[in-house]
Parts: sequence; C-alpha cells; structure tokens
Amino acid sequence: MGAFTSALALAGVGLQAYGQYKSGQDAAAAAQYNSAIYQQQSEVIEVKKGLTRQEYDRMIKKLQGASVTAIASSGYDMSGSFLEVMNDNLTQAQLDKQKAIYNLEVEKLQAGSAAEESLRAGDRARTSSNIGSVATLLTEGNEWYSKYGGFGTTAPKKS
Repeated sequence: MGAFTSALALAGVGLQAYGQYKSGQDAAAAAQYNSAIYQQQSEVIEVKKGLTRQEYDRMIKKLQGASVTAIASSGYDMSGSFLEVMNDNLTQAQLDKQKAIYNLEVEKLQAGSAAEESLRAGDRARTSSNIGSVATLLTEGNEWYSKYGGFGTTAPKKS
C-alpha cells in the first residue's frame, strides 16, 4: 500500500505542475487571440480614417460650391466680407476634418498599444506558469522524496 500511495503522491505532483504549465499556455494563447483582435481594430480604424477623410473632403467641396453659388446668385462680387466668411467656413471645416482624423489616429494607437500589452501579458503568464510548474516539481518532489524516501519503499519514513 505504501508504494501505491507514493506513486499516487508523485503523480499528483506531476499533474499539479502540468496544470500550472497548461494554465500559462492557455493564458498566452488567449492573449495572442486578444492581440489579433486589437490589431484588426487598428486596421479597421485606418480604413475608417480614409473614409472620414473622403467624407470631409466631399463636405468641404459641397460647402465651397454652396457658398460660391449663394454669393454669385446674390449679385455681389467675390470679395470682401463674403470671401472672408467663405474662407472662415472652409478653414473651420478643415479643422473639423483634422480633429476627426486625429481622434481616429488616437483610437488606432490605443488599439495597437492594447495589442502589444496583451502579448506582453501572455508572455508574463507563460513565464510565470513555467516557473511555477518547475517550482512545484522541485518543492513537492523534494517533499515526496523526504516523505517516501524514493521508489521501492513501502512506508513513510519516521521522523
């Protein structure tokens, strides 16, 4: 019965160490998956930036055309305060465009940063679990050896 108990104790140590190792591997795999999702978000934001740029360019052209049409239909010439108002509107539209692009760039950088952090977290989890599993093997293995004295013994050592 002692040899069987000894073998079960040793198997338990192995399973515990494997569980720690596997936990780290699973955490690293989940982190890589999350990183891939963050990378995809970053790519989507880049596409969204291009679409936003096009949308603002179209809006600016439309605004410019509407302003010229309004001024021309009023019978006034394209000078003075009308030109200043039109220029101010176009400048404000360009500022709005740049602000929207900037905000999307910030989102993209945050997604990229999250992707990198997710990978680092996975690496830390893997390293931690590897160290933990080795530590378990060493400490529990030493305890097992102290208790059972190695293979072939039939009873625990007396202290």
